[in-house]
Amino acid sequence: MKNGKSIQLFEDWFERDDNSIPPTYNLRTISSKLYHYHDNENLELQKRDRDSWWKIFEELQLLLRLGSSKCSEKGTMTKEQTKKYFISGFFFFHFYFILFIFFFPDFLIFFFSF
Repeated sequence: MKNGKSIQLFEDWFERDDNSIPPTYNLRTISSKLYHYHDNENLELQKRDRDSWWKIFEELQLLLRLGSSKCSEKGTMTKEQTKKYFISGFFFFHFYFILFIFFFPDFLIFFFSF
């Protein structure tokens, strides 16, 4: 995580919305980065992009779980809040990441010191 790969992954996939009060981070649409994700005319490229997305999703999910566990250990997040990052499902992942950034704005600092 120290190599910046984690930060880069978040920067690639999440976009800060400064028009929101307070500012939030929103997950970019998958097809904005994986252009063939919805391409029904080229099934081979579609499969490649869908396979890529699930690898990315799993890595993002792991990083959020590691970060929330670390915050729980340090006492900056309750165990109840941490449990939310272990619920499966894309909706919960996106929704709770936004809440996580809102309530723990220096979350990303963790990845520089891990």
